[in-house]
Amino acid sequence: MIYVCSNSFADYGKYNMKCSVAWLTEWLQSSLQAEELINSLTMAGIEVSSSSAAPTFTGVVIGEVLSVSQHPDASKLKICVVHIAQANNLTIVCGATNVIVGMKVAVATVGALLPQQLKITATLIRGINSQGMLCAASELGLTSKHDVAKNADKLTGIMELPTDAPVGVDLWQYLQLDDLIFDATITPNRGDCLSVYGLAREIAAITATPLPSLNYPAIATTITEQLPVAIQAPHDCPRYFGRIIKNIAGQQPTPMWLRERLRRSGIRDINIIVDVSNYVMLELGQPLHAFTLSAINEQIVVRFAQPGETIVLLDGSIINLSANNLVVADSQQPLALAGVMGGNNSAINTNTTAIFLESAWFNPLTIAQQRQQQQLNTEAAYRFERGVDPEITLLALERASSLLIELAGGQAGPVINATTTSGVSQPQHISEITLHRHFLDSMLGQLKLSDQQISDILLRLGAKLSYHDHRWLVKVPSWRFDWQQEIDLVEEVARCYGYEHIPATMPVLAIKAPQPIPLQNLLTRIKQLLANLGYHEIITYSFVADQLQELLNPAVQAPLLINPITSNMNVMRTSLWPGLINTYLYNRDRQQPGGNFFEAGLCFTQDQQQFTQKLLLAGLISGNSSPEQWGTTAKQVDFYDLKADIERLLQLSWPKLTSISFVPCHHPALHPGQAATILSATPVAEQNPTAAEQSVLGMFGVIHPKLVQHFALTEPVLLFTLDVEKLLTTPLTCYQEIAKFPTIRRDLAIVTTDSIPVAAITASIWQYGGKLLQQVQLFDVYCGAGIGLNKRSLAFALILQDPLRTLQESEVVATMANIVNGLQQDWAVELRT
Repeated sequence: MIYVCSNSFADYGKYNMKCSVAWLTEWLQSSLQAEELINSLTMAGIEVSSSSAAPTFTGVVIGEVLSVSQHPDASKLKICVVHIAQANNLTIVCGATNVIVGMKVAVATVGALLPQQLKITATLIRGINSQGMLCAASELGLTSKHDVAKNADKLTGIMELPTDAPVGVDLWQYLQLDDLIFDATITPNRGDCLSVYGLAREIAAITATPLPSLNYPAIATTITEQLPVAIQAPHDCPRYFGRIIKNIAGQQPTPMWLRERLRRSGIRDINIIVDVSNYVMLELGQPLHAFTLSAINEQIVVRFAQPGETIVLLDGSIINLSANNLVVADSQQPLALAGVMGGNNSAINTNTTAIFLESAWFNPLTIAQQRQQQQLNTEAAYRFERGVDPEITLLALERASSLLIELAGGQAGPVINATTTSGVSQPQHISEITLHRHFLDSMLGQLKLSDQQISDILLRLGAKLSYHDHRWLVKVPSWRFDWQQEIDLVEEVARCYGYEHIPATMPVLAIKAPQPIPLQNLLTRIKQLLANLGYHEIITYSFVADQLQELLNPAVQAPLLINPITSNMNVMRTSLWPGLINTYLYNRDRQQPGGNFFEAGLCFTQDQQQFTQKLLLAGLISGNSSPEQWGTTAKQVDFYDLKADIERLLQLSWPKLTSISFVPCHHPALHPGQAATILSATPVAEQNPTAAEQSVLGMFGVIHPKLVQHFALTEPVLLFTLDVEKLLTTPLTCYQEIAKFPTIRRDLAIVTTDSIPVAAITASIWQYGGKLLQQVQLFDVYCGAGIGLNKRSLAFALILQDPLRTLQESEVVATMANIVNGLQQDWAVELRT
């Protein structure tokens, strides 16, 4: 097939395999009806739908134009006299510019019913009685709207029928439109089914019916002219055949049967050379390409593009080639983007009389990469990147040569064989696979097939076998690139036997206690707690916009995506905050203000060539701290609301929070005066050397004022983030009996400088309180008269208890004294009386 291929497809995802059932059944010796064929293919994993070959129409016959004259009252209308093998000829007024005397045309007679319920009647047009209508192909539903838009001049004119079309015969019968079109959805691993013969081969294997072998003998050469061919990229093009064909009648019209088969396969006819190439591609699955011989300078070279080279393709696009683009070139310039599309400088047209016809095998990975890089979608690339049978490369060339000479004349030169000695080089293609009987039985459950049944299925699929000691050595057919391992053969046996025939059995599951996964268990508990606190879990993409990532986390380099799915998802996230912000803005813009959100997910960083990922937990709160009601005044969320939620979350791992501290910090996304880092070690004075051992669990705070302005926020928004793996310190759950002995409360009031964090004082109380201390609660803070400048009074309630006995007063006094002495030693506090 010539690389320009079908223009009837709008995008790459719609390249299914379409073909006429009448064409398909020419290869099959099967009595199955169309619906049975559809069911067989669908049950075997190839989904097939069907449609009619054309919209229904009646009353359209073949006519011959006897005369054409100008309408006396309309410069754009013509009066045609048409013979339709009846006693009286018809007078028809027509506006088409291509109608000429002797032309065979489709005539909708009076009373004809065309598609879309258009009924033809005798009509007076500018004083002339028109007794029917000369039809264009589009008016009969024999071409698509897309084709009409692309080729208006050719396809909107009167439909021209072959000169040997019998006058008076019903057009529906002449074109054999009592036909169905199969539309098969071919999965990416089944490139072998992207041809009529491939589908026939699949049906024959499934239904156990004979299939004629491909047998196209070499044609006789009548000229000796050859063209030198050099393969400079043997790994990417190990097989290359070509030949020169001269003296072709390029203006010869394509026969109607061939045009119809192309149309029913979704490909429009172009000219006889291109149409033959397309036909062979559809028939055998091997794309071909024809170059105008006069456009080739000296030789054909298959190579990678050189720096600065460009090519104008058949669709008019100009491609700047890169060093990893495989091209077919001559001695001066590229002629085609190999396996994808040909160049405009060597294109075929109706004046072409001499061609170089190419049939090659290209590495699927190479074609897939350059198709994606250049964003070009063609039927040739669609087949090459899925794998074309390397054994039909020469056969397709002979078939196309024979068909072209038969339909358009010409003289063929000898075949030029530039195949490399290494043959097909494709790393993923496996030549032989061993299938063990015990493995197949274990996979098929209660289905028990005989050795002969298994051998028959594999032979029908094209494999060559040897059987010994309960195992088959299977030689993989050249067209089955998807057979990679033993399980693939098991699937093939089950598929061809029929999934519907395999007995259904209930699975046997071994029940055992699951092994606890600490990280997963902790995440489950965290999510449940946050949900109980009124947060909504969200799941966002790991891809974010680089501008938003830069705003929220500029200090960390975000990994850049080479091929992003959209322009606003071009980097990997380094923080969960972009997804939370986007979710909040999305809800706000839909009149859903406020709301608390959280997400647990992986974040990514890249330092030079080192790529790392980390599991983080992040959240966002906004709006009011409680729903609006009559009993209390509305209060917006603030720093301490978020701190309280975080403390409850941290208590899952540190029940008493004795080793957790909150230290003021600076972050570009957070308010400079309302942000804190969460540390997992007791905060100490600056001179204490153990400060370096503190571990950062995360941070939280109010969003920065510059971001408030950037996002046009009208209510407070606060963010937090936590390193989940650092929260994995949860001790094993232990259940204790509630102590029946009384507790003793002692209040402790101290005066200290206001630069010492309360958390530091609390941690020291826990440290010196010993095992009798059960609870520490700050219940009063006072600054002012009687205290001193830069000082404050802190009052703590201390709860002491022994779970096994009643405490003695002397023990309480000793514990309190130990706490006071420790506080005076560590922080130089003063007792307040």
